[in-house]
Amino acid sequence: MVPGTTTRSTWRSLSLSFGWFVVLSVIGLLTLLLTRTNLETVAERVRADFSRAFLIGLLGEFALLPALVLSLVVLAITIIGIVLIPFAIIAYLLAAAGLLALGFLAMAYVTGASVLERGASPAPVRQAPAGYVLLLGLSLYFGFWVLGALFTWAGILGVLLRLVAAAVTWVAVTVGFGAALLSRGGTRTPTGSASSLAPPAEEDYSWQTPTPVTGVAAAPRRTPASYTKDR
Repeated sequence: MVPGTTTRSTWRSLSLSFGWFVVLSVIGLLTLLLTRTNLETVAERVRADFSRAFLIGLLGEFALLPALVLSLVVLAITIIGIVLIPFAIIAYLLAAAGLLALGFLAMAYVTGASVLERGASPAPVRQAPAGYVLLLGLSLYFGFWVLGALFTWAGILGVLLRLVAAAVTWVAVTVGFGAALLSRGGTRTPTGSASSLAPPAEEDYSWQTPTPVTGVAAAPRRTPASYTKDR
């Protein structure tokens, strides 16, 4: 390969990688600002059921085109539906792109949090800004693409690195898309997540009698049943 051509190809690949990173970073920060709850709900679904999310995402990707065609056929039955077909196509594409982007951002969020958890205790991870966690995850994914772009000149090695980057990104998008579908765009929390977020139940100490010496008397609590029996 001609050196000049290799250099141009490398810079083009790097520009593309950094361009997508900037675009997704802006979208991700806006998502955190406007709909952070949805993003975190999708991320919780990824953590709760990774394998199922991957399967649902894979089926969803295969169903994208058939679902669009079926929708257009249904709309074509009536005259009003025919008029609405262009708007339906735009709305469908925007909804699909939104779910794909939301899913990938949720995967980046989970990835960034996982990296922080490996090197710190849970307390600092919870205190880390959400934007920092998200950008860290995005940086890791786009790092594969930057690495592939830097080795464009290396022939088969560069091709293999780009294939690895594509495979990792596809898995992340697929899992995130499946989690977004399972959580209905982040509006449905995973089963059992409410109990994990609920504060621990406090024991009732109102039956205990304080004393000047020990503070609380170790007296057994009288239940309604035993009280009735005594009467």
